[in-house]
Amino acid sequence: MKQRSLKAIVVFQYLIIVGILNWFLLESQSNPLMGLWLSQNFPIGTVLLDGPVVIGFSALLLGSATIWLMSGWERRSPCRGNLW
Repeated sequence: MKQRSLKAIVVFQYLIIVGILNWFLLESQSNPLMGLWLSQNFPIGTVLLDGPVVIGFSALLLGSATIWLMSGWERRSPCRGNLW
């Protein structure tokens, strides 16, 4: 039970990070003032908030979370060799 709740918390954090990252991407595209602020104060942010970078990072996080969740399902066999 403890491992299941830990996995749920980590997956929830992944989803929150991906959501915030995509929100920043949409906000920086629609708000020119934010793009200007990023280019002046945090120049690497313009690279990190580029569309393909955000899509790649989101796919990496969601893919790693999916693989991590699926890896634990093989070990839990309901039968364990018993027929009944």
